[in-house]
Parts: sequence; C-alpha cells; structure tokens
Amino acid sequence: MECGTQPDAIFDIDIAETNYAVYRDALASVLINKLTEPEVKPKRKQRRRKAKKAEAEAKAEAEAEADAEAETKADADGDDDWEVVESPETKASKALQNQLKNDNEDKNTDKIEADPADDLAEFVDYLARETFDLLPEELRTLEHHLWIADASLRNKYGVAEDGSTSAGVPIPGALNPARVTELLPTLDPSPVADSMEAYGLGNTAAEIVAPALSSYMVAVAAAPPPPRSTRDQAEGCEICGRDWINLSYHHLIPRFVHAKVVKRGWHRADELQNVAWLCGACHRQVHRFASHEDLARYYYTVDRLLAEPEMQRFAAWASRLRWKAK
Repeated sequence: MECGTQPDAIFDIDIAETNYAVYRDALASVLINKLTEPEVKPKRKQRRRKAKKAEAEAKAEAEAEADAEAETKADADGDDDWEVVESPETKASKALQNQLKNDNEDKNTDKIEADPADDLAEFVDYLARETFDLLPEELRTLEHHLWIADASLRNKYGVAEDGSTSAGVPIPGALNPARVTELLPTLDPSPVADSMEAYGLGNTAAEIVAPALSSYMVAVAAAPPPPRSTRDQAEGCEICGRDWINLSYHHLIPRFVHAKVVKRGWHRADELQNVAWLCGACHRQVHRFASHEDLARYYYTVDRLLAEPEMQRFAAWASRLRWKAK
C-alpha cells in the first residue's frame, strides 16, 4: 500500500464491519439471556403435595400389579393346559400402543437432528444486521479517538450516570428504549420487531436493542489496552512473534505528527509515547506500509496493523525467518 492513499470512505467501511461484529456479540448476549430466563418455580408446598400424591399412586399401582401377577400364577397352576388367547380388543389396543411408541421415537429423532443452536445463530445474524444498518453512521463508525475528540458526540449520546471513565474519558451512558426509538424510528413496527415477537421474546424491539446498543457503544468507545512500554514486557516481536531477535521500539503514533494529531483531536497528549516492540524487518515494513499520518490516524495499535491482510502476510513470512541479528 502506498503512503497516504487510503480514502476515508474505504476505511469507514472497514470500521463499520469491525464494529458490527462487536454489536452482534452484544445483541447475542441479550437475546440468549432473554431466551434462557428460568421459569417461575412452583411453591415448595405444592411440590410436596404432588410428590406425595405421585408416591401414593405408584404404591397403589404396584400393589395392583402384584395382585394381578398372583392371580395369573394361580390360574396357571390350576390348569397348565389352558392356552391364553387374546381378544381382538386386546390385540388392537397393543397395536395402537406400539404405533404411538414408534411415532414418539420418530419425533424424538427429528428433535435430535434439528440443531437449535444453528437456528439461534441465524436469528441473531438477521436481527443484528437489520438493526445495525438502521443506526446513524456516526454510531456505526464510532471509535475511541472520535469519541474523545467530539464533545458534541458525547453530549448527544450521554455519559454514565456514575461518572465512570476509561483512561480519563467519559464512558457512553446506557440508552433506554425511548432513546432507541428516537434513534431507530423505523424499528417498531417492522419485520424485525415481528420476528422478535414470533420468537417469543416478550419484549418490544426497542427493549431488546437498548441494552445491546449500550454495551456496544461502551466497547467501541473504550480506550485500547495500553501497549507494552518497556522491552521486558515484550515476549518477542509484536508483529512476527520471534523472541530470539533484537527488538527496537516503534512509536505507534509517529513523532513527526504529534502536534497534528493532538490539534485535530485524534489522540490525547498522554497517548503520544505509546510504543510497540518490533524486530528490524517488521519495523521497516510498518513504515513502508503506511505514512506517518495514516499510522497515527488508523494504525495506532498492533491489533489494527495486524488486521490488514498485507501485514498479516508479512508477519507470516517474517515468522519463518531463522537468521539471527548480531
């Protein structure tokens, strides 16, 4: 990739797809919790009464069977030459019982073959894609550096009531169903809302989406984990993984653009010294891969660098190199 040739529109699409995966996981968690809510258990007294009743019935049934067996044995001892002949009604009853047993076994087999996990996964994919596409673009492409740089964005979507922060930056507040309805006016009524109702979720679409969207915003607006600041913290090159080669530090936000990124609000001043520990080959490849400005704006963590196919291919190649620097 040539330096400085990455259009914002293309990058936004990549960010939206990355964010979609985060949103889908958040929505899946909400749906699973809703679908697996335990049923209301009966009171203990009722269970005891039912247990005693069942025990009495079982005891009476056992006594009746014992009496019947004793009577049958007595009849057999009285006349061993008699042949027991079943009446047509008895034969028909047994045939019906066998048929019902076979039908039940077939139904149980069908239930085993049908995988409910696959159905749930498809349902989650459908709901996640449909609702995510309804979000405003600023939410679909939300990132940490955008959240910290745009005060109007924070005012628009609120912050946590308890004043929680991530690396000193306010965390997005929880959205209620009414706010979700404002953000997604076409959500309810809609085919998506009908699907949720048909699935027996027992909530409006906005009530389902609200906690998922809140969790999603907290996740994508959160500060990235702090990079390793010293050589001792790195087990090897953070790109190719080789642990027997000399490493040097790479400023994830290049020093040449420090003033620009702070002025434009891409990063805070306390983030400018974040570094990654790289071998010489990977360090050179990073600077060939993107310009200083693009590194600062788009590739300011190792994870972001390794999300690019070009860097993944280089990392795989470099990991196979076996010569050792002197």
